[in-house]
Amino acid sequence: KTLEFEDLGPKRIAALETEAEEWRTKAEDAVASIQDITVTYFAQTSKALAGMLKQMQEDKSRFGAAAWASAVPRLEKLRFLFAKETLQHMRAAEMCLNRKKDGIRERLSSLAGREHRADSRSASDDGQQPDSVDQLELQFYETQLELYDTKFEILKNEEQLLMAQIDTVRRQIKELKEEVVYYDVCEDPEELQSLVHTGIHQSDPPAATPLKRRLQTLEAKRGHICARRAYLRNKKDQCMDAQGQKHHAAKQGSEVFNQHHHVRLKREKKKEEEDRRKTWVDQEREKTLSRLRSFRQKRHGQYILKTPHSRMSPSDLVPCPSQPLSIISLGPSSEFPSLSVGPEPRRSRASKKRQPKDVPVQIYSQASPEDTPKPLSENEEPPFPARNTLKQNIGTMDEVLASLQRGQTRLRKVPDRKTAPSADDPRNSLMLAIRHGVTLKKVDPSRAEAPSSGDNELERSIKAAMMRMKN
Repeated sequence: KTLEFEDLGPKRIAALETEAEEWRTKAEDAVASIQDITVTYFAQTSKALAGMLKQMQEDKSRFGAAAWASAVPRLEKLRFLFAKETLQHMRAAEMCLNRKKDGIRERLSSLAGREHRADSRSASDDGQQPDSVDQLELQFYETQLELYDTKFEILKNEEQLLMAQIDTVRRQIKELKEEVVYYDVCEDPEELQSLVHTGIHQSDPPAATPLKRRLQTLEAKRGHICARRAYLRNKKDQCMDAQGQKHHAAKQGSEVFNQHHHVRLKREKKKEEEDRRKTWVDQEREKTLSRLRSFRQKRHGQYILKTPHSRMSPSDLVPCPSQPLSIISLGPSSEFPSLSVGPEPRRSRASKKRQPKDVPVQIYSQASPEDTPKPLSENEEPPFPARNTLKQNIGTMDEVLASLQRGQTRLRKVPDRKTAPSADDPRNSLMLAIRHGVTLKKVDPSRAEAPSSGDNELERSIKAAMMRMKN
């Protein structure tokens, strides 16, 4: 009333709506508690009546037919009360199951609303939402099967209730038919004959007619119960088939998810190993470059830089600062044919024992006039002929540095290998087409947008689940 008839501000309206929502939630909780208490109450009363009925059936064997005839009405009444209490118990349980089913529907609807409000959710959350829809649908099927079982129990108790009433009516009709009629003494034989004929034509007493009508009504109700039971049995079979299909689909989905998860874990592990390897290679490269840089700063001028253009003019001998340099041997070559010295036996023996690996080393030298190569003089000591090859000179980093320190190796420029761009690259073909003057078509950004959230996969799955629940 306050919201309808008074002019309030937005804050007050929001506060009143919040309070109304709280009271509505409390009312629903109270109704649920009452239903649970009702189920417990009727379960206890039906259990007590079942014990009383069992005791009376045991007492039946201890009495004769004439003595038990007086207790038959009480037994029928007890059966009627037991069926009635059990029926109330099953109906209260049905209300609880209907409440649970409605709660699952509300959660499914709220899931769709939540998806509308959270369009910018991450891919991992989007992967979890269809799973929750499947879980809610499976819970709905389980609740529906429990509800069908409860309805079967309700029909069973209704039939027991009708059977108790039918047995009572049949007993009453039988008592009316078996009732003994005493006639007075009649002196006129014609009158006696007329009474006999009248009794033959009217075999049923007048009081039995309404009982027969009631018996027919009860039998018709029992037939309706049988028809409802057959209908519920068909619906239960359909629900079980749908649940089986859903379980099968969920099992297949879990298997596919586990398979993809294992593949993803393997890829991540391989990527981590590659990253660690790249990190280790970068660290080793940095260590090597730093050691070469420190060696060059300490031993500057004790090694020679040799380039392919060493025979050109001094102005052309300045190397490019970004050009990598490699280490070459300074052993005897065609330029120095007369320089040869006998190898030291100890060094040659060490080289035989340990053959160093070929480790290519590249360094970048800065442009400076001091880096120009200096020709070897004739008075210079010739290098060792036993270590005149690159494979023998260059091994580990310590051996490379030692050979540089002794002046046995030179550094020459390595030509830069530029890999030509592949012709199969689509980006190169696209840029080439743009350079040739191909006109580009303008794309409407509104058409390139993703489809609306109402038509996405989650909402379609929720709608399909709601349709299956209605069926």
